[in-house]
Amino acid sequence: MRIKIGNAKYFKGIINTLHQITDELTFTTAAKGLIFRQMDPSHVSMIDFVYPKQAMDDYIVNPDEIDKQITFNVPTFLKVLKSLNRDTQIVLESTDDEKLLVKLVESSIQQNFMVSTLEPDIELPPAPKLTHTAHVKILTKALFQAVESFKNVEIIDIRFSTYVDKFVLTTKEKSDVSPIIAFDKDNDNILKIENSETRTWADYSANYLYPFLKALKAIADVITLRYSSRMPLEIEPELYNQMQFKFYLAPRWHEETKDTDAEDTDAETNVATEEAVEEEEIPIPTTEPIPMKPINWAKYI
Repeated sequence: MRIKIGNAKYFKGIINTLHQITDELTFTTAAKGLIFRQMDPSHVSMIDFVYPKQAMDDYIVNPDEIDKQITFNVPTFLKVLKSLNRDTQIVLESTDDEKLLVKLVESSIQQNFMVSTLEPDIELPPAPKLTHTAHVKILTKALFQAVESFKNVEIIDIRFSTYVDKFVLTTKEKSDVSPIIAFDKDNDNILKIENSETRTWADYSANYLYPFLKALKAIADVITLRYSSRMPLEIEPELYNQMQFKFYLAPRWHEETKDTDAEDTDAETNVATEEAVEEEEIPIPTTEPIPMKPINWAKYI
């Protein structure tokens, strides 16, 4: 196997983003390119990523290496990529002793590193098949800053609400400070809002969103959010050269979410002020933080 990537710094950004759900990455060397599809240890989030061969300078995989898995420790690998310039190229080669030879090439200087590989202990899970009612295309930096506002005041549960003309982040956690962030469809940070329902809502964890978006904003300026009420969130960043990337996050879960949210279907509800948000007929969670429930992704396959 020999893989050459022209922009090593961008590749490092991708690895760092994947690192947000696991310390051990497993790539599959498929005929169409490198495939990464893995869940975090708690099975709350998943990333489905394809680095197509046309996005690489070279992608040479022998017939006996097709669908072979390569697993390595991410912190160790990132140490190798610690000091990179925009013009640095990276070459990955397999060795006879099951190690990964990493070559960093810049001008006439080449640095070689031998990275130990690990025994793969995962099966490639099928990609989820979800039905979405809400679609929001937003600048990555804007969503990151919104999530950061909740994280800064130690609020974990963030409620995403999408209407036909606005996207709103609120919370029902008990707190002295409760951020309310609304993006109208004409907001400069919003590129598109679509919703087949009057209102779509779900609760997601800032503990998962924050580190992922922090890493993602280094490689993607625009992302698309897709979700349905009380269903997993799908985030798809716009990457270059036909790279395919999807991040899935299970919703926060509590017993009250089994109930309907009181027919909250008033399309003209103004959620731009705290008073209006308090009038929304949304189920109130318990005073304790909502427990994260590991999701059975198999039912979405």
